[in-house]
Amino acid sequence: MPSRKTIYHFVNTNIVSGLETVVANIATMVDGYDHCYVSPDGPINDFLAERGVRHVSLRSLTPLTVREVLRRDRPDIAQGHDVTASVSLAANLVFCRRKGIKLVSHLHNNDTRMHKVGVRSVLYGVASLAFPSVVVVSDPVVTDYVFRRLIEKKSTTIVNVTNPQVVADKVKDVDTAARGWDVAFVGRLTEQKDPLAFVDIIAAMNKERETTAVMVGAGEMEQQIKDRIAARGLEGKIDVVGFQTNPYEFIARSTVMMMPSKYEGYPMVALETMMLGVPLLGTPVAGLSELIDDRCGRLCSDVQEFADEALRISGDPSLRKLLSQGAHRRSSEVNDVPAFTRALTTVYES
Repeated sequence: MPSRKTIYHFVNTNIVSGLETVVANIATMVDGYDHCYVSPDGPINDFLAERGVRHVSLRSLTPLTVREVLRRDRPDIAQGHDVTASVSLAANLVFCRRKGIKLVSHLHNNDTRMHKVGVRSVLYGVASLAFPSVVVVSDPVVTDYVFRRLIEKKSTTIVNVTNPQVVADKVKDVDTAARGWDVAFVGRLTEQKDPLAFVDIIAAMNKERETTAVMVGAGEMEQQIKDRIAARGLEGKIDVVGFQTNPYEFIARSTVMMMPSKYEGYPMVALETMMLGVPLLGTPVAGLSELIDDRCGRLCSDVQEFADEALRISGDPSLRKLLSQGAHRRSSEVNDVPAFTRALTTVYES
């Protein structure tokens, strides 16, 4: 019997967010391969250990450290799950061709920096020549890319999925009837997620009705957020709780979830929110606009629209129940695990 192929998943970050969750899902859902997650050490270590995913630690992810892993372990497939990882793999193209290592690039975000000519978009454009296959999580990741002609003919759109049992297990002991907050924000505290806009939304809501909120996540904007909260007089109204190993508890105990993102790919937290039956408000950007419809939430374009919709939902139990039921149905429609695994297997075997 032939041995199973080995897939090494290279990730530049050491945190736990949507991208990292998707990679762990691939490792546990796509059967028939031996998977290994390769990244710097950090909070990701415990997350992977909990899921039984093998982890190779790097001091940092660079072309040189990637080469060391490739030379030592000789995987059959090396998959880069972000621009930095993809560029680092492409820098080792000659070695990979000589050793028969198949390269795959996987882009999980519709990063606005890729929409115009710049260092990041140019580097990836050059690197893309090394990849016979490019996986993206939504069509705009390709169509919005300034050098889209380099990848459009070899790209495959595969939308993200998650394991609904994992989500259910995380909240099985949570008293979801005991609401903790009116509104939740779960995500990295970075410019992409626009957490400062979230603070402004909660400020607008409090002008109309007392509103509480929770912000789950870590990132370089944490102090800016706390300063904005103080400037808006919202101490005691917004709980900033940092990184949490079980963010689902905070979503499940909130009335509404908000994602005022400036751009997305196909966000896992949106899908997980719907699985938990929590109404979702998001910006009309790629990924969110494909997931959210009027059955499960609303798309909002500015601070006041977010505030108005959240106040309407939180103040209307009948509407909340309707949107909660719609969220469950919507998650069942879009979370097609068999299609996800078949599509990735096709990429690996092509």
